[in-house]
Parts: sequence; C-alpha cells; structure tokens
Amino acid sequence: MFGSHGRFRTETLNAGDVGYIPQGFGHSIENIGNERCRILVGFNTGRYEAIDLSQWIAGNPVEILATNFASRQR
Repeated sequence: MFGSHGRFRTETLNAGDVGYIPQGFGHSIENIGNERCRILVGFNTGRYEAIDLSQWIAGNPVEILATNFASRQR
C-alpha cells in the first residue's frame, strides 16, 4: 500500500492473517504463492468503487505527484 509523502509498505500475509488498509491509501493484492488464494474483503460502506492506478494518478495535481513520487537521491 502507499500513501502521501512517499509512505509505502509491503506485507506478506499467510493463511488466517488479517490485513488492514487505511482509507485513502492506494493498494494492490498479489498472490505470490503457487496455490489458489481466497480473500475476504470488508468495507465500512455499502458502496464499492474501484479506481485504476493510472486513473488515480491522472486525477491528482502535478504538484502532489511531484511531492510524493519525486525520486530521492541518496
């Protein structure tokens, strides 16, 4: 999942684990195992809305994208 100010986190979940994604965070789920995966998703509202990453990025002001996705030299 990822949020503003360059915040991101990757988690590996196993059978029986519970994950939580705070409202407003971008996220994706990928099954990296060799077996089928079943996921139960719960929402705090009766309305589901999927937003493609490219749509989400296109809907943000350039300044916000520059602040959050600018490469940082180390």
